Amino acid sequence: MTANAIPSQSILLVGDDSGIADSLALSVGDDFVVVRSTDAFTALEHLKTNPPPSVIVLDFALPVLEGLGFRRTQKNDPEIAAIPVVLLTAHANDERVRKFGADAYVTKPVDLALLVQTIVGLARVS
Repeated sequence: MTANAIPSQSILLVGDDSGIADSLALSVGDDFVVVRSTDAFTALEHLKTNPPPSVIVLDFALPVLEGLGFRRTQKNDPEIAAIPVVLLTAHANDERVRKFGADAYVTKPVDLALLVQTIVGLARVS
């Protein structure tokens, strides 16, 4: 990012896969800032104290509080409920995933081009 460039949008990436985080940050370039949280509790705290991101990219399988717990908390908080969520999951056929209520799903292993396309589409809508 250039010194004077101010990104217009941000992505909150909640997951512990540093490869996905690094690749996503490189792929979105100056269009988005990627804020990374390795666990759901830290991500929820971040949402309470920072401007809302354009999109949340959420791993379904997280330590301590799974993505499902994060999503329930998010949906019940009117301040953050409307932020679109892209769910990353290796469990696409899991009944819990189908009931999750994400705005979009990307299966693992992650197709980075599809993930970026999905994020851009949701960010334009929100």
